[in-house]
Amino acid sequence: MDDVSFTVNPGEIVAFVGPNGAGKTTVLRMLSTFLPPDSGTAVVNGFDIREDPFSVRLNIGYMTENSISYEGMRVDRFLKFVGEARRLSGAKLKEQFDWVVDTCRLESVLYKKVGQCSKGYRRRVSMAMAIIHDPPVLLLDEPTHGLDPLQVLALREFIKSLKHGKSILFSSHIFQEVTAMCDRVLIINNAKLLADDSITNLALRTGRAPAVVCTAKAPVEKVREALAGLKTGDLKHCSEGAGGTRFEVEVRAGGADAEIEKLLGGNGLAIASLDMMPMNLEEIFADIVRESGTGVA
Repeated sequence: MDDVSFTVNPGEIVAFVGPNGAGKTTVLRMLSTFLPPDSGTAVVNGFDIREDPFSVRLNIGYMTENSISYEGMRVDRFLKFVGEARRLSGAKLKEQFDWVVDTCRLESVLYKKVGQCSKGYRRRVSMAMAIIHDPPVLLLDEPTHGLDPLQVLALREFIKSLKHGKSILFSSHIFQEVTAMCDRVLIINNAKLLADDSITNLALRTGRAPAVVCTAKAPVEKVREALAGLKTGDLKHCSEGAGGTRFEVEVRAGGADAEIEKLLGGNGLAIASLDMMPMNLEEIFADIVRESGTGVA
């Protein structure tokens, strides 16, 4: 790693993006204390990975890319074993066990051996193992690896549901997944951290300005008047139709959607629809890698 430094705050889902071999898994292994760093350090929920690795482990849930479990154990016994290893017992162990079984939808495989489960269910068992002790920090390495499309959608929604109060860092090279889940993106290539920002700001950095498309239930002149003080974007393509005034804002800074809602609402104008146009994270990533000179993209 070459001076890779970043922060993930409580309530954030941050994606670690880069090609295979970029260093994503290595960073997660160091944060989990599985792999000691050659130099530097990190602090996880207030505990230093070098000085107090045991406390770090108590405060994290770590889902590895390849499911790690005792394949000869039944799923229910394996999860209870993990819970006990995480210092859960009695009523608290039962409560957390019931919770992960329900949230990870493991009822149908509870009495199967882990090794007899499908790949999708083994990933669910790995997620249950990572969260059974309700840790404040989650490290997820390619969490949807090997899942079918429906399982991917379900797991994305589940991860987003865990966001409140937790710091979640997940690695991926699937850009659609990143766009769907994350608040911020860390771009890494050849062990160098190239960017740390929201997708919107990264798009602006590379000259690929995103756009917000909105329909307001008001005449054109009222919309133009309300958005005259807009600071985060430029009003474009404003036209009135049967459903109201449809317009597009070319974004110049993050938070444009929230500012549009505030300005229209403050002027008593109702919004029929407001959508951020999808941005091509693959192209943004390629632009940043080329700009950095760290490799071919």
